Amino acid sequence: MSPTGSTAPSGLKAELCISPRPVIVLLLFPAVVLVFMAPSSPDPGLASALAILFYVLTPILWAIHDQKEQLGRWTTVLALIAVIPLTRYILPIPGLFAIFALSTVLSAAVIGLSAMIPVAVVETVLLVLAVVHPPDDLSGGEIGITLLLVWGLVGTLQGMSSALGELVRWSWDHFEYSRTLLEEVSERQVQQKEMLDALAHANRELALANDRLAATRLIAEEARKSKASFVANVSHELRTPLNIVIGLADVLLRRPRIDGQELSPSVREDLAMLYRNCEHLSSMINDILDLSQVEAGRLALHREWVDLSTLVNSALKIVSPLLKKKDLAMSVMIPPDLPSVYCDPRRIRQVVLNLLGNAARFTEKGSITVQAEVDESFLQVSVTDTGPGISVDDAERIFEPFQQSATGPWTSRNGSGLGLSISKQFVELHDGQMGLQSQLGVGSTFYFRLPFVPPAGPRAAPARWIVDDWAPRNAQVDLPAVRLEQRLILCDPTGEAYPLLIRYADQVEFIDTRNPAEALQACERLPALAIWVNAHTLGELWALTEEIRAGKPDMPIVGCSLPPRATLDLSGASGVLLKPVLYRQLEEAIGQIDRAVRRVLIADDDPDTIHMLSKMLRACDENLEIIAATDGRQALDEMRRRLPDLVLLDLIMPDMNGWQVLAAKAAEDGIRDIPILILSATDLQDHPVSSRLVLGTMGEGLSLNKLLCCAQTLANLLLQPDSAAPG
Repeated sequence: MSPTGSTAPSGLKAELCISPRPVIVLLLFPAVVLVFMAPSSPDPGLASALAILFYVLTPILWAIHDQKEQLGRWTTVLALIAVIPLTRYILPIPGLFAIFALSTVLSAAVIGLSAMIPVAVVETVLLVLAVVHPPDDLSGGEIGITLLLVWGLVGTLQGMSSALGELVRWSWDHFEYSRTLLEEVSERQVQQKEMLDALAHANRELALANDRLAATRLIAEEARKSKASFVANVSHELRTPLNIVIGLADVLLRRPRIDGQELSPSVREDLAMLYRNCEHLSSMINDILDLSQVEAGRLALHREWVDLSTLVNSALKIVSPLLKKKDLAMSVMIPPDLPSVYCDPRRIRQVVLNLLGNAARFTEKGSITVQAEVDESFLQVSVTDTGPGISVDDAERIFEPFQQSATGPWTSRNGSGLGLSISKQFVELHDGQMGLQSQLGVGSTFYFRLPFVPPAGPRAAPARWIVDDWAPRNAQVDLPAVRLEQRLILCDPTGEAYPLLIRYADQVEFIDTRNPAEALQACERLPALAIWVNAHTLGELWALTEEIRAGKPDMPIVGCSLPPRATLDLSGASGVLLKPVLYRQLEEAIGQIDRAVRRVLIADDDPDTIHMLSKMLRACDENLEIIAATDGRQALDEMRRRLPDLVLLDLIMPDMNGWQVLAAKAAEDGIRDIPILILSATDLQDHPVSSRLVLGTMGEGLSLNKLLCCAQTLANLLLQPDSAAPG
């Protein structure tokens, strides 16, 4: 915005004219002069009368101005013009007519510039009359000088009026512009204050919302933990009777003669149906447990370099009976020079098996093709079938849990709707992607992509190898990019943390040491981010931390207290059988024992499970001697007393669990060498590990500022679910 050329209002012009009151008061000056000089004047009486007239005229002019301002201005100027010649005729004062010039200026000041010419004309007339009837001492030169002075001032003031008008207009325009800006600033200040009040209110609302969100997140986290605990407990309770049903059905199907009587075909058909549905139920329970582990962020990946063709061939062996039954052609297109992929082979094999199983189940005729190829930095595996295909609407939700195609042949197949969801999450845990391409009536292609190199971490620059006495080279040397892993020195007298941590942090290099001295030596030899200390008890942890801090005060120390994991040492067991235990699996496990098996001890707190395992064992060999124990202490007593050739040991038992039995057995020479097959409802590799505390220190201690920062960061991290915490 800029000032415009607007004309100043009349009020401003009036304000530029001075008040006539000072001019009215000025009329008293000649009255005083007349009083003092009356005795020396030619006519003293007339001079005195004229002085009295001036005194009377002054209040009259004042009153006229108060009643009619403009009339008072003109009357005052005209009175001043009349006073000058009257005074000059009475008092012989040479040059008095020159005051006409002053009256001309006063008229411009009192009335305005437009009054100067009329006033000058009146003054000229009076001067001409004075020439016609001059006083005795009046000269023509005085009249001429007065006329010249009057009209000279008129011309000068008229010439200055245009510049003065421009100045007035410019001043007025900028005054208006400044006033407008001031109003705008005032309005904006009001708006800004309103916005600040609104922002303060919004901040208060946001703070309240954050508090509520934090409380809601804690509630959700507790609900998630409760859900996971509920799923685990219910799954365990479901597995126990389900394993018994599956085991007995498997025994009856493989050995149809019971007490010398052959089972009828209809009974065997019913048993086969029972077996299939129980297996489906068991598979669904396993999928739910996997899904809950992935959602909770507790699924550990055991990565290694894997040949993909080996995984595919392993999955094909399982699916091949169904392919032969349906007479489906199978095509495998895997290049021989395919690079190895860094992944968890068990999880990726499960993904391939899910895709092949779905293709085999939903394809009635035609073929299934497995293809692998390198796409940029990813290894892509696709499974293509000639099945019914999937609609666009179903393709958008088919990877969600418990979702299947709502139309077409997919609805008639059994399934939990979890396989694809779990497979997708397994792939995403490997930093990969999974997708689908399908056309109704033509077929579907499910594919997943995995990076065939580990995720890139920080890379070391060539300066990493420069020593103090290095000499610069003029030639450039291309050094290979070296992946620089974060390094932690682990001080763990128990020796139990290292194999667990490397499963959860494959991007961190751990240096395993068993005491503070080794940890300090490793710290001097290898630069590390921190020293990690683990101990079973808080007292042991603090003692180790203090010893390390005394030897290396400038090194951050992180401490934890993992529960005793010596019970997870499987060195005392010959193998693990995952429930439900099938006849074939038990027979193969017994066949791998390096001694003749004549006496078998079953240690389980469930009588039905003992009965089912006894049936299986007798189906394997009718001459086996079977001993039963319902708790860990009884199992140890039976081992000492009967010296069995094999022990089937359940892990979860009252009083003394299976891990404690293994530890006690390993400590006794007489029973140490007895083979043991562990019975477990869960994969022991995925057993959750947690610490009840975390300790952090460095040097002489943490300052209050650093302590506050650590507390805030740790609090925010602890409030996050496991799946959101940085790995």
